[in-house]
Amino acid sequence: MPDDPSPSRRRFLGDAFALGASSLILPHAFGPPRESLSEPVTRSDDADVGIAALDFPSRVFVDHDGTGLKQARRAGARFTSAQGVVELAPEGAGLGVKVTCPSGPLTRVVLRWTTTYSPMSLFLGDAWERGYGDLQWRFLQPERVMPWYFAAHDPASGRTIMYGVMTQPSALCFWTVDAEGTSLWLDFRNGGGPSRPGNREIAAATVVSMTTRPLTPFAALNRFFSATSFPMVSPSTSSIEMKSKPWCSPIS
Repeated sequence: MPDDPSPSRRRFLGDAFALGASSLILPHAFGPPRESLSEPVTRSDDADVGIAALDFPSRVFVDHDGTGLKQARRAGARFTSAQGVVELAPEGAGLGVKVTCPSGPLTRVVLRWTTTYSPMSLFLGDAWERGYGDLQWRFLQPERVMPWYFAAHDPASGRTIMYGVMTQPSALCFWTVDAEGTSLWLDFRNGGGPSRPGNREIAAATVVSMTTRPLTPFAALNRFFSATSFPMVSPSTSSIEMKSKPWCSPIS
């Protein structure tokens, strides 16, 4: 295995750490964090479960040609880059993300929320296709790629917060978490290079979140998957089938 990461991995690591560093410079430029796992929890017999659309991200970044992320200009729910637009809107219990890029290439879009987690929080992420005995809870690891969804559990409070994307996104979606924020990466590349959407509007993903307490992490994830599963009509039988996960590859 080579000592140096590939150029694409170097680019990803550079962008990921740049996002973290910028949060250290402006950690509360868009107000206090919405979610914190360090809040005390009063336990009760009934589980406290809440699912709601996320607030708009504090910042959005766009990488058009693979040379690096650049912050988009915000006007309400609309984020404009040099050659494209990212628009956000509530979709049911989620936050819909739509992207247009009529005049140029499109590589990645990153949505960034200012968040904090307790120092003892443990994080679980998925695999791109399936787990091979390698899924695990870990402490905060900023460079860790967590496809489709992730869960953060605070053992002291019993609180679990989960973020994910609904089934059938139009991008490869993954999450990263660092000490100052949570990022959703939307990868639009085609064959390793930028895609060219033209005049199409891409319904990139619908983002959802859930907070539970004092359920076990396993029970919390079961609630999350059940509440956010997307009904899909089978073209052969016209019956509605419920996906067992709230995420899937855009390639069916």
